[in-house]
Amino acid sequence: MQAALHEPEINKERLSNYTSYESALDMSGINYPVETKQIHLFEKQNPTISINVLSFEPDTKSFTVEYLSPERDRQHHINLLLLEDTTKHHYVRVTNMSRLVAHRSKHNGVTHVCNSCLHPFSDPTTHETHIPFCLQHPPQQV
Repeated sequence: MQAALHEPEINKERLSNYTSYESALDMSGINYPVETKQIHLFEKQNPTISINVLSFEPDTKSFTVEYLSPERDRQHHINLLLLEDTTKHHYVRVTNMSRLVAHRSKHNGVTHVCNSCLHPFSDPTTHETHIPFCLQHPPQQV
């Protein structure tokens, strides 16, 4: 979380860059390791942050939406990719949704990705027009 809120210019992988922000987030009542079902509680306690959680489906070799934040107008929005094996899970910050779902489009360049259905759009206006219609339904995969 802190990497998204207080990103250093160099040595982003060093834990020492984030220790001074350790108490900046309200994590009361949230158990570790954090489960996806606790994200809504985190958002409630930290009203400037919204989070979406994606996962990779090895069978279909595609991404799905595990948690879609109902909050749309918060100061900070963070997309996380949940990596799991049989015993552990780990969240990884997604810094570029266009690159993550680039395989879903023949467009050669940056795309605008709908957080609800993960569909990439080459035109920002089309993307903005799509969002209100897509949000009328639960998260889905096209």
